[in-house]
Amino acid sequence: MKNFKSAVNLKDEEKIVEMTSPNFGNGVGGETIREWLNNIILHDSKGLAYFKQMLNGSLKSYKNGDGNIIRASGNNANGEIYFVYENEDWYFGGIKDDGRSNNAP
Repeated sequence: MKNFKSAVNLKDEEKIVEMTSPNFGNGVGGETIREWLNNIILHDSKGLAYFKQMLNGSLKSYKNGDGNIIRASGNNANGEIYFVYENEDWYFGGIKDDGRSNNAP
């Protein structure tokens, strides 16, 4: 996940996409990872700052609805980021949201 942080700091879209799960979820928006990056992260300084703040915080392990382990920021609430373990590595999974709210700016 350290390499993911570096890619975000460099705004390296290709590396971020490469380190993102094919099952990326951005909450309720339905955007692809590239759309989400371009709309919220790479061209919005407030969105980028908020995302970096979550990345720099601690990540804790939780079980998702399928019983698989994920690593999520904060308390795994809506608007928090999470990573999934797939193909023997950790990938950015997206933004937690159940369709009711989003803590992101």
